Amino acid sequence: MEHESVVAILGAGMYGTSLAHVASFEKKSKVILFDILQECIDDINKNHKNTKYHPTITLNENVTATTVLSEALKNATLVLCCLPVQVIPDVIENNKQFFNPKVPFCACSKGMIVSKKEVRVRNHKENTRRRHHFLRVVWTFLC
Repeated sequence: MEHESVVAILGAGMYGTSLAHVASFEKKSKVILFDILQECIDDINKNHKNTKYHPTITLNENVTATTVLSEALKNATLVLCCLPVQVIPDVIENNKQFFNPKVPFCACSKGMIVSKKEVRVRNHKENTRRRHHFLRVVWTFLC
């Protein structure tokens, strides 16, 4: 089957897996989860589950997973970044050759980066409002 869109989701934790599940309902989309935990990747590819984070959800057939970032990004038409905020700068810097600047990159991570100079935090209400708006935008993009 030819896929009209390829959604690369960086991070196969609770939030990344949830977004993959939602994105996979658009059957014309291929969803690729990237993570460094081989046991999660194997579980997703073999059983269509991510038992570690979502034991009750069965992922659709158009969801696959990989530990190779370049493979996840190769044909992506949308990138959703659900990595822990502390690692995002290093992941992007060390893999910038694989990111296509013409492909939309949506930062879905929550949290804060703590440095010696400052702490940046958003309040819960603002995060929730942005998250709901973001899900509507993603769903519109896929449909």
